[in-house]
Amino acid sequence: MNLRAAIAGLAVVAALAPAAQAHISVSPESVVLRESTEFTITVPAEGGLTTNRVQVLFPSQVSVYAVADAPGWSTRILRRADGRLRGAEWTGGTIPPDQYATFTVLGTPFEEGTSVWRSEQGTTNGKVKKWTGPPETGDEAAPETEHDPGCEEHRQCDPEVVAA
Repeated sequence: MNLRAAIAGLAVVAALAPAAQAHISVSPESVVLRESTEFTITVPAEGGLTTNRVQVLFPSQVSVYAVADAPGWSTRILRRADGRLRGAEWTGGTIPPDQYATFTVLGTPFEEGTSVWRSEQGTTNGKVKKWTGPPETGDEAAPETEHDPGCEEHRQCDPEVVAA
């Protein structure tokens, strides 16, 4: 009986695993500080529902200066009081279950460390999934990017060059 319960438990975990992995992500996950970067925001449909709205707030450590057109979606640029971009909201399109969409922005990270891309995902049933928590929240974790001071991920840097 214990073996049957264990097998049943594993089956439930396996069935739920894809849903737990479905969340907004931003790539690349690691970028070079002060280097213009194309960030790709990937949004899979969530929980078997159709997505019809995506909002991403840009991290304060990244100066986003352009948002690419997303075919089939209307884009609303969110601005700070000083006119700089603070986020974007895409509406009017849909992401059906078992599919995903990508949205692209250009930006430059200007602070070393980690930045958090707080996001929301709206569905056709009116529910909103917030991806705003720290990584340890798991299911509600916001996507993050790491800002490297100048060494590419697979290259060893000369400490004198980095300090210059």
